[in-house]
Amino acid sequence: AKAPERVGLKPVVALGFAVYAAFPVVLIYAPATSVAMVLVFAFSGLRFAGLPSHKALIVGPAQRGAGGRVTGTYYLLRNTVVIPSAALGGYLWEFVSPEVAFTVAAAVGVVGTGYFLLFGEEFAAYA
Repeated sequence: AKAPERVGLKPVVALGFAVYAAFPVVLIYAPATSVAMVLVFAFSGLRFAGLPSHKALIVGPAQRGAGGRVTGTYYLLRNTVVIPSAALGGYLWEFVSPEVAFTVAAAVGVVGTGYFLLFGEEFAAYA
């Protein structure tokens, strides 16, 4: 909770995005042991650390009273892109390999995280 106050919202959100991006590759290449799976899913839980900052970047810049509309529009646009990705992932899983499907998912996540780092705007929530 203190990290965004010290480093800003954007780096905390980017860390969450990076965890989302890395998770498919970490999962597919982790050893098939129960300890490894516990560690992989504990790592996956780090993505939730940035969730409040992520929400602040969505709602913060909105005009007063428009937070709900802005949040709804964000999730509509995001899901419009995300939902069809399941079909592509399923196709790759079935007709190519699970490793390729997860690697493509991770690559898209890394590109998205990079795009956010380059072009995402910081919202001075603590200024």
